[in-house]
Amino acid sequence: MSGASLDVIYRDGALRHRLQLLSATLGPGLLPQVLDEVGEAVVSLTMRRFEEGKGPDGVEWPTSARAAAEGGQTLVDRGGLRDSITHDLLPGASGVEVGTNLRYGAIHQFGGTVKAKTGNGLRFRVAGQWIRKAAVTIPERPYLGLSSDDEADLVAIVDDWMHREMAGVLS
Repeated sequence: MSGASLDVIYRDGALRHRLQLLSATLGPGLLPQVLDEVGEAVVSLTMRRFEEGKGPDGVEWPTSARAAAEGGQTLVDRGGLRDSITHDLLPGASGVEVGTNLRYGAIHQFGGTVKAKTGNGLRFRVAGQWIRKAAVTIPERPYLGLSSDDEADLVAIVDDWMHREMAGVLS
């Protein structure tokens, strides 16, 4: 993913411990399925951020000029960025990557300044008016990331898998 992404890699902590236990107890064949569900959960959590207009830390995103002028929702105009969020398994079932392949995804996640490549400037429409600027500074509006509650939700997914699979083995 070239726009912006979050890699959920189980290097340490409760998620790693649970995944290692699941793999050791039931075999590594389940890891891709479990990680796929973890990836789907992170995509869902990210969608919620777009609905709420808040980052993983719970801080509201600064209102965009378009949203302020038109009464819309920041980072949700036509929904292109939101709808581009997807997940992919990392090689060897070492984790899952969640993000967007849209080039403008990173500028919204991390913030920065976009400068015109030509003397004609950047041209965009706000409240029905065409505006031309030499540069535009976009504030950081993180939509990717995990809160501690999100991490607990991911651990719960792995725990559910463990309980279901162990119940199947014991029955």
